[in-house]
Amino acid sequence: MSSTETAETLASFPTPRFKQALEWMDKAAGVPKEVALAKDATLWLTHADILRQQEEDLMEKGDYDKALGEHRVILSAMIAEGERILLKAKKAAISQFPSGFTVRDFEAAVDSVRLTFRCQHAPENTPAVKDLVDKLFNGSQPAD
Repeated sequence: MSSTETAETLASFPTPRFKQALEWMDKAAGVPKEVALAKDATLWLTHADILRQQEEDLMEKGDYDKALGEHRVILSAMIAEGERILLKAKKAAISQFPSGFTVRDFEAAVDSVRLTFRCQHAPENTPAVKDLVDKLFNGSQPAD
């Protein structure tokens, strides 16, 4: 499998297709905001679950590093979409979705994706900074 094919497996969940199929809910009169947002949040959470499974599968196959470029893009898009859903829920004063999970639950899931992004894709410290951090935590080690 080429690195391009591996990267594409991360994007295989057809969230846009499902969202398009359910767009009528966002436009229909009388559909409560809570229901429309619960739909978006549920799709987002499903996408997050599938992403985690795909990450695990790629690690087991040894192909995870080949997919990091696409992984970064997918995580960025998921964070942005999750934040959009959170903002709408907070503006609508929703604390719990009709499907049973709370806005705080959803916020924790978005934070989990954000943490994955920072841990996997944030710049690493230089060796000099790592040495300084080590000295701060472990003190200067006497020479033997």
